[in-house]
Amino acid sequence: MSLISKEFKAITRNSRFAWLLLMSFLIPFAVFFMLFRFSGQLIQQQIDGTNNKKFKVAWISKGTEGSELKSKLKNNFQIVLIDSLDEEQLQEAVEVDSISVGIIIAENFDSSIAKQEKAGITLYFKGQGRALAVVEKTIAAYRREISKRNIKDSKLPDGIVNPIEITENDLSSIQEIIDNVSEMLNRTVAVLLSLLLYIFGVMGARFALNQLFWSERISGVGMYYQQSVLGKAKIFSTKIITASLTSFVMMFLSILGFAMAISIDQGGIIQGIIIQLKEMLHWTNIGMIMLMALPLGLVFTGFWAMFRFLFADRLAGLLANLAYLIILILLVSSAALSTSFSYSSAFTPFLNLGFFIKALMSEELGVQMIFISCIGALLWGLLFNIINSLIFRKYYP
Repeated sequence: MSLISKEFKAITRNSRFAWLLLMSFLIPFAVFFMLFRFSGQLIQQQIDGTNNKKFKVAWISKGTEGSELKSKLKNNFQIVLIDSLDEEQLQEAVEVDSISVGIIIAENFDSSIAKQEKAGITLYFKGQGRALAVVEKTIAAYRREISKRNIKDSKLPDGIVNPIEITENDLSSIQEIIDNVSEMLNRTVAVLLSLLLYIFGVMGARFALNQLFWSERISGVGMYYQQSVLGKAKIFSTKIITASLTSFVMMFLSILGFAMAISIDQGGIIQGIIIQLKEMLHWTNIGMIMLMALPLGLVFTGFWAMFRFLFADRLAGLLANLAYLIILILLVSSAALSTSFSYSSAFTPFLNLGFFIKALMSEELGVQMIFISCIGALLWGLLFNIINSLIFRKYYP
């Protein structure tokens, strides 16, 4: 432990380290806080847009037939009533979506109502949309009004003819908006959380490796190890463990920033979705992600060290940055996929992070798969570092 603490001191001597730690917490916190705030505004705007949207409705009647119903439709702020079409034009207009709903009133509509007979209305529409729901709701309200009038005229108690009164509140469109945004938000959280853990995990590993291997070698501090009796294996493992722990610390701070962002009360509709996210990523699940982050720190450290051990400095930097970009793209794709978590997902290096978080949020992961995922990451970390240890003598002959 004294060797590891000595290595940590070598890392913390660099003033950039404190900034990296601060950014690894603040950036995830700000990203997710703003994401939730933006999502809440998006839901509200879509609901307001749906409630305020106007639909073109065509009206065909002979003379003044159905004038009472027509007046009620005109009074609905969501309906723009057009009564200049014949039936053939109306059908064509509905087919090409220039009219949302067409209404044709029977010739004897008013007289049938007066005789307490059934009055005919024909509706033309294309699919079960919001416009049809608005029209049907207005017609249903008018029908109930006529029924009450007829009951009153017949001197029958209201409870006999209409024993149950149903009040309809159409929330289908609002719920659909919330469900769509909620699904999009869950997928976005899985992608962003995977990316931020990857970015800061790699950043911590690369920073620590640079301080412990290459900056140290250039400044001549490595002479201490050359003269020591510790042995190359112990020197190498101490440095790798320290770099892996640095990577883990930055991933820990990243997920802590995320946890703090979802713990803040945002208010409004978005709070319900945040509560749903808290249920998906409660502290137990967050603990599972941090358990996965432990071997991932070893993977990141081992993989990025390979470039510097195997290639010349300039080529190593170029190849490492190229690999970083490719993995970043693949990680976004894997986290956005709707495929189920499997053994191949658990043993895919780097991408298993995206698969793991998405499966954890959708409650697909059991204890066995969590264990297998950690084992898969650990095996890759060991493989990369075994290769590195074999070529370590290149820097410490």
